[in-house]
Amino acid sequence: MTSVPKRPPHPLDELATWQLRDYRAALESALPGAEEGSADRVLIERRLAEVTAEQKERTSVFMREPYAAAFRRFARS
Repeated sequence: MTSVPKRPPHPLDELATWQLRDYRAALESALPGAEEGSADRVLIERRLAEVTAEQKERTSVFMREPYAAAFRRFARS
């Protein structure tokens, strides 16, 4: 039986990138030990999906900004 990693002390969107990475690693390492269909596994999977979504959102924002900055620069010309 595995234990579900504790939630971080702050909401996911307030965590530093390294805290989010470490929390994801803890969830991923707990997943194989959780029995299929158990409440713990469902909880781990749900939290892992939340972390993954936050990481994707951050990547999307990070990748969008250079394009937006270039657009603003050329739009002024």
